[in-house]
Amino acid sequence: MSALASEPSTRCALVDLSHDVWQDMLIHHWMPKPVIHDYISREQSAKFLEGGVSFQQVHVTIAGSTGTILQVPFQFHADGPDLATMPLEKLVDVPVVVIDAVGMPEIGPEVFDGHDDLAGKAVLFRTGQDRLWQTEEYYENTCYLAGATIKHLAKAGPALIGVDSKNTDCGTDQGKPAQHELLGAGMGVLTSLTRLDQLPKRGALLTVLPPRVVGMSSFPVRVVAVVPEGADTEGAGR
Repeated sequence: MSALASEPSTRCALVDLSHDVWQDMLIHHWMPKPVIHDYISREQSAKFLEGGVSFQQVHVTIAGSTGTILQVPFQFHADGPDLATMPLEKLVDVPVVVIDAVGMPEIGPEVFDGHDDLAGKAVLFRTGQDRLWQTEEYYENTCYLAGATIKHLAKAGPALIGVDSKNTDCGTDQGKPAQHELLGAGMGVLTSLTRLDQLPKRGALLTVLPPRVVGMSSFPVRVVAVVPEGADTEGAGR
């Protein structure tokens, strides 16, 4: 038995930070809704299999910005990594920093008070807007990162940025400064996260693994945080 296998395992909680995706879900008015249907149904497969065995094969048509998504640099920068080439060290077991931004339509740099070391971290902004998921208000009034906040993050060098709202940019700002600058700095950007209130301010580890789709720059993902036993989640992110 290896030394690793012989060590007692550390008990952890797993927190799913992703929203479900389903047929005809409510999404932004300019995006196509997901289409999910069988191309081989269980009834069809049962006709050519034996012994009561059946299976399902599904065809999915989905926009890359549906549900909880990961954006990678290629989305705004043609020379940046796409989903297939995004470095794994920026996606697996990334130390989490949760920052409280509840009640802040524009998230200013004052939220970084007490958060000095952000290099290589997953910096997750808890706005509380996930409570509006699947309502029109969720898509109409989103929180966004102020210019000074964007510059602070670009200098600090986290691996990932995440928000529990629809976007990191103001909807009326056609320059898209947060996405352009943060993706240009090599970070991944997560949007439409949820359950950030179940994480401690620090101590959790984040993993997000998109499919290796060449030439694609955003995709719905399953985002999972590992929270060690005994982590203080009381007033998480505050």
